[in-house]
Amino acid sequence: MTNQPADLITVAAAKELLKVSHNKISRLIKAGTLRHFTDALDMRVKLVSRGEALALKSRRVTAGESSDEESALGGVSHLGLTFRRNEDR
Repeated sequence: MTNQPADLITVAAAKELLKVSHNKISRLIKAGTLRHFTDALDMRVKLVSRGEALALKSRRVTAGESSDEESALGGVSHLGLTFRRNEDR
């Protein structure tokens, strides 16, 4: 197990931490926005870094800013305002 962070949590725990759906967390992982690792004891379990999830949560877009994270988290920016889609709540 090389280069794995020490603060790994399950995808389900990350989903709760970020307050996103299972589909959204899957898209974040697939897009490479959130790295995942395989549990050494159970190959079916995917793990993510709690620190990376918290960093992603803190980078949520503020009014007037646009970034890749905004697209990855499902935000839509218009006239300096950020709107969230209902599916992400």
